[in-house]
Amino acid sequence: KQTAAIDFYLEMREAGKVFRQISCFTASSAGGNSDIKLDPAIIIPKNADVRLRCETGTNNAVAFGIFKGYLAKVI
Repeated sequence: KQTAAIDFYLEMREAGKVFRQISCFTASSAGGNSDIKLDPAIIIPKNADVRLRCETGTNNAVAFGIFKGYLAKVI
């Protein structure tokens, strides 16, 4: 396999609105696994959708994303 760089876009859509980008980062298959820590944390409002899009210019690139987070009540 050839080395692939993959751009990831974290997007959020609040109820009744369109998706908008809230973070982006690049990972490379040459570097192995990438763990991106968002600090400070991104707050996702109640009833909002979140998705991770990715794009690459390399054929047959393999990528996946996992969300980790906290449930919290914001006062």
